[in-house]
Amino acid sequence: MGEENQMQLKLMLAGLEILGGLLGVTSTATTTTAQAATWHTGTPTKARGTWRYQQGRKRYTVRIKKTGLRFVNNGRVNAQGKAARYKYLGDQTYTVKERTAHTKKVRQTTFKLKGGALYVLGRKYHRITT
Repeated sequence: MGEENQMQLKLMLAGLEILGGLLGVTSTATTTTAQAATWHTGTPTKARGTWRYQQGRKRYTVRIKKTGLRFVNNGRVNAQGKAARYKYLGDQTYTVKERTAHTKKVRQTTFKLKGGALYVLGRKYHRITT
């Protein structure tokens, strides 16, 4: 291929790339920006602490630590979660995935923080001081 043909090929490729840019078609040589990870280690800092819901004589407590969640229902303690990861869903709503300490099963809990309260499974929990 002669120099003149190479030059014509380069000009033609450059023209196609410009035309593609004008039409909104991107080239495979274009770099893309990286997205942030959606799952984060631990639990949301805003949600950490002890939360309580009371219905008559029954008390439901959620203890949220950095490593996981622990639910206490009327004195009965469920397995402590560990190796927690969370995902922000928007509108102060989070999903936490964790492994239970004893059975090693993965459990997923979705909750919402709104007006100083924590909403889990349709119950409104209030923060308590320990």
